[in-house]
Amino acid sequence: MLTPVQYAERYWQLQVAVPNGPVTVRIDKYHLGSPTPAKDRLWSALRDHFAAEQRQTPGFRLQLTVEGQPVDFGSPQEMLFHVLRPFFGKGSPEQCQVVLQLVVLLGIKQPAELQGYANENLGLDCNGFVGNYLLHGRGEEPWTVLDGEGNSVGPNSLITQIFAQGNTVTSGSDMFPNRSYILVEVDAHGHVMPGGPGHSPGHIVITEPGRHQPHGASTRAEVSGPLKQPAIMWDSRSRGTRSPSAPIAKGRSRYSGAARAAGCASRSPSCPRPRRFHVDEPEDQAYEPSPSTTNRSVSWRMRV
Repeated sequence: MLTPVQYAERYWQLQVAVPNGPVTVRIDKYHLGSPTPAKDRLWSALRDHFAAEQRQTPGFRLQLTVEGQPVDFGSPQEMLFHVLRPFFGKGSPEQCQVVLQLVVLLGIKQPAELQGYANENLGLDCNGFVGNYLLHGRGEEPWTVLDGEGNSVGPNSLITQIFAQGNTVTSGSDMFPNRSYILVEVDAHGHVMPGGPGHSPGHIVITEPGRHQPHGASTRAEVSGPLKQPAIMWDSRSRGTRSPSAPIAKGRSRYSGAARAAGCASRSPSCPRPRRFHVDEPEDQAYEPSPSTTNRSVSWRMRV
């Protein structure tokens, strides 16, 4: 079973099969919301490609390579979710491979241009990363399995749906360094903010087991409930772009002490969108606060 950081590294070292050998592409942008126009251009080109090939060969199936293994598709509709999700911040590493192969195959970009294309059009949001990890990294489901099949949660699940899968942490004594923890943003009444269309934006993060940060820049928690003294939370560290002089935005949790969350940066409308999605690097927070967000307070709930 992969850890969250190990799963993130698959996005950072994506091998894309192209003529004359694979190309390594790094998917590390935070993407929240509507896709770029590149999504419609790729989808239109794919439909035209199938139509042209199947006029000549009625049984035509498109051959691609994913994780070094051949895969084939008989229609654009069979590829729909695999092609579109990376443009919405929800793609798995394999789905990003599919998109980038198609970009070359359909003549939209040359292999040397794939990194720039990925930077401009592909990325992940918070439940995109956490959901993909839980489904494919921790859950070890094949990349072709989509969330919602059976009782699974995934990148398209609401934050409330993902959070419901765990057990609530109510005491620092319930926390162990060899476990991963999920934290979600809550509103002023302690209700989980679900995110997604028609809901208030929320945020979800997952921590890396076996990481202990005894000091350094971190999100400081205000502890309440049964935990009276600040505790250390085991987590992954985030690869940030904060300038050395920029203060860290503060947060509070009902259960945890000084903590730094892994995964992505905040989805709150008041926070600037980060340039990258991150899991591991010491000393920097995952986003650069603006003056309007320096004193922003965020409440969290935690599950294991």
